Amino acid sequence: MVSGTTQVCNAAYGFNGWLGLATISITGGTHITQGSAKMNDSYFNTGTYNNTNERQHVMCQEVAHTFGLDHQSTDGSSQNSCMDYFSNTGANAGSALSTQPNQHDFDELALIYAHLDSTTTVASAPSKSSAADNADDDPNSWGMLVSQSNNGRSSTYEAYDRDGTKTVRHVYWTLEAASKCPGCDHRYDGGH
Repeated sequence: MVSGTTQVCNAAYGFNGWLGLATISITGGTHITQGSAKMNDSYFNTGTYNNTNERQHVMCQEVAHTFGLDHQSTDGSSQNSCMDYFSNTGANAGSALSTQPNQHDFDELALIYAHLDSTTTVASAPSKSSAADNADDDPNSWGMLVSQSNNGRSSTYEAYDRDGTKTVRHVYWTLEAASKCPGCDHRYDGGH
């Protein structure tokens, strides 16, 4: 990650169980200082996930997490927001439901960014990323599992750095990983 920015990436990260991974750093308990959103082409290049609507849904959700948005619904129903768990796969592959933010998301962003202090976390000149910044690829660095949806599709992890910065990771798991054991921490069940 690069301080003061959100980086959006896609690559073949391997068959590790996740479609999308959003990571944010929070200082002082209130300010997001950097973020990254990763989409896993290893799965998006397979028949199950290789459609425009599923890609757009996951990409929108992971990028929105880097701005501080959380999920509107985790039961699989469409709230017509990318911040729900509607799956644009199978019979729903042709559906454009849940592929973009809805008004509730924009209202939440207005609340999040209506803070009254003068703090800004926008980089004036982005610094270069280092290899250590890619630690979020290692599930053992994700910290403690703090929440998981009932259907196992989403997990949230938190870790604290020595300087008090909190790192939050939102992981959107594949249908396969979630169906094996919805209540499991998919980092340790092989993720497939």
